[in-house]
Amino acid sequence: MTSWLRLGLVAAVAAFCAFALFPGSGQALLPTGGAQGTFVDEWLSYGHDDHLTNNVPVSPRPDSLTQLWRVALDGTAYGSPLYFRNTVYVATEAGSLYAFDAATGDLRWRDQLHAVETLPDGCGTWGITSTPTIDPALNAIFAIGGDGLLHSLDLDTGAERLSFPLTLIDRPAVEYVWGGLRIVEGTLYVPIASYCDETGAPNDTANGRIVALDLTTLTTSSLDTVPGLGNLGGVWGYGGVSYDGEYLYSAVGNAFSPDGEDAGYGDQLIQFTPAPSLQVVASNKPAEVSKTGDQDFGAAPLLFQPTGCPPLAAANNKSGYAFVWRRTKIANGPLVTFGLGDAVSEFVGSPSWSATLGLLVFAEAKVGDTPGDEGVAAFTVARNCRFVEAWRTPTGTGIQTAPLIVGSLVFTGAGSGGLYALDAMTGDVLWHEQTVEPASAPLAAGDHRIFAPVGSSLEAIGNP
Repeated sequence: MTSWLRLGLVAAVAAFCAFALFPGSGQALLPTGGAQGTFVDEWLSYGHDDHLTNNVPVSPRPDSLTQLWRVALDGTAYGSPLYFRNTVYVATEAGSLYAFDAATGDLRWRDQLHAVETLPDGCGTWGITSTPTIDPALNAIFAIGGDGLLHSLDLDTGAERLSFPLTLIDRPAVEYVWGGLRIVEGTLYVPIASYCDETGAPNDTANGRIVALDLTTLTTSSLDTVPGLGNLGGVWGYGGVSYDGEYLYSAVGNAFSPDGEDAGYGDQLIQFTPAPSLQVVASNKPAEVSKTGDQDFGAAPLLFQPTGCPPLAAANNKSGYAFVWRRTKIANGPLVTFGLGDAVSEFVGSPSWSATLGLLVFAEAKVGDTPGDEGVAAFTVARNCRFVEAWRTPTGTGIQTAPLIVGSLVFTGAGSGGLYALDAMTGDVLWHEQTVEPASAPLAAGDHRIFAPVGSSLEAIGNP
């Protein structure tokens, strides 16, 4: 696993794969109308819901999109903002957590958690990269950074709650949380990975795992993705874990083991039971993912079910391929394989899904003939669960996060390309802001506004 998000490292690790499995017809999509009805009243964790759909049903009007406000932060934001009760929350690499009035951008509170770790080997200084999560019942937001301490702050004041912070990582110079935190049925799931791709002695190499914290008893259980200490298997993608009401899902980075990079559950999609058992019931490493080289997964999978299809899971891989599995037959391998990336730029994250539109949308898809030319690709689902490419639109270069689908619009943070709003039916560019800093953090939505971290600032986009 490499520190792809911050450092923008690339690895030429596979053959060129420029076309999707089902290039296609551009069939019409169903419109959802304008900005009527309730947009979204909460965005509590990465991806909006436990399926990681990155989708809300109602759009702002595309004809008058504009930046409503912009505020400076004390460091770069790489995690998704969260939204609850007219407040937007965002964490930074300086180890701080902010709460802003969602309508005006006025600061409600800022807590300097000092959750920063500086590594001696040139791997950098790290704060809070993962997306926090909100528990409305506890009126609390949870966040973890480079010091390995889990914080729980009061939503209204930013004050640390009783019994927190808790030490979840006792080797903070070795292990780190990239992926988003998620609360499922009273348990907080924390994915643990490494900073860079350490391959030193086991005591100096991260032990990738998923830690589950019972929020009532504050006791923990753990799923070790590659059994044994110090053998990587980091769970480092944006989403952390996803959940379908019965099983949890995640995707694992490469192992550091004499048995190879796919030892244990290295480089595999995993399906497992909720805490406290945390038992893996199915796993798969697709044949297209090499046993050598940095070709691991960078996301928890999207969970979705198009009309006429069985329940599905989808995730991207650094090899440039995206895979779709039957959730009831994961061990059988992918149902569909898309060759979307160029195997040079990091093809990480997961796609987004709109059930209303029947639309599956990928960021960082290959467009054009030059490595690094990237964009957004959308697929509809035809009869017999056949995926058909609807459109592909160039947006920019650099790390591009999972698209945000809002009604009939697709928003994306397109790295050096800035921020885009695309027509979900055609892929046409309806709005674009060329940002000064790269827009490489996941977007979120709340109350007819889009919240976009852009380097060391946060902005709101919507209708005036």
